[in-house]
Amino acid sequence: MATITTRLLSTKREKVIATALLGIAIPCSAQLGVVSGTLARAGGFGAWVVYGTVVGTILAATGLLLNMVLPGQSAD
Repeated sequence: MATITTRLLSTKREKVIATALLGIAIPCSAQLGVVSGTLARAGGFGAWVVYGTVVGTILAATGLLLNMVLPGQSAD
């Protein structure tokens, strides 16, 4: 559903970046259930912090890389 809403973005470049970020780091509801169950058994809050840090780092690195690689400018 989130990928479909990227059609509201104004440029193809923004659509590609948003779709890539959604596909790489944001889990679907089924994956989120598995991740939640695994992290709950792994140790609670500390495991969630590690998971959040890893996902945030992946999002930031991918976004910066795509911003540098894809030609064009983002719309205002």
